[in-house]
Amino acid sequence: DQESRLAEYAAEAGRAVVVAVNKWDAVSAKDDKKYREAKRLMASGLPALATGGTPWADFLFVSAKTGLKASSLFGALDRASATHRRRIKTAVLNEVLEDAVRWQRPPSTSTGRQGAVYYCAQVSVRPPTVVIFVNDPDLFSQSYRRYLESALRKALGFQGTPLRM
Repeated sequence: DQESRLAEYAAEAGRAVVVAVNKWDAVSAKDDKKYREAKRLMASGLPALATGGTPWADFLFVSAKTGLKASSLFGALDRASATHRRRIKTAVLNEVLEDAVRWQRPPSTSTGRQGAVYYCAQVSVRPPTVVIFVNDPDLFSQSYRRYLESALRKALGFQGTPLRM
């Protein structure tokens, strides 16, 4: 519960996050399946660090006792910090947005009105903030907004930092 509240505070404040899961040395028979399951469990326990069920925060499984993967922690922190401060050109953002809209059109209402996406721009860093210009924001559901955020995050590599839209 405490970890969940801390994750919520970090996400609301727009901070880059790397989650270090200690005592990985105590897990017996470590394999890829067990690692993926542990990562899924950690991500589901910290929903503030995920977009549409996909975690945006980095999860590192370390051991303070044996030093397992402790050195990779600093690299992950540097990557998250660099991503947190990264600025993307408007042309690149618009290419990614156009591909996402082509792949899945905005939903239409029961009256036949359909949302139109015009363009987007990154207006700030720390955290990266993208503004998308549309014809009517009310025509875009939360699920479509999460889809667009996920598409931008995957294509541009915003791992370890929240992405505000």
